[in-house]
Amino acid sequence: MISEYTDLLNKEKIQKYECNRERFPTVEERNGNKQEK
Repeated sequence: MISEYTDLLNKEKIQKYECNRERFPTVEERNGNKQEK
């Protein structure tokens, strides 16, 4: 049960991260965008 519960938490974290990444790019992504330009 513990592993299943942590899997669900990890999925929620990933989903939140994916949603946040669209609105707030990470520092690495900002640097990458700057390097491309």
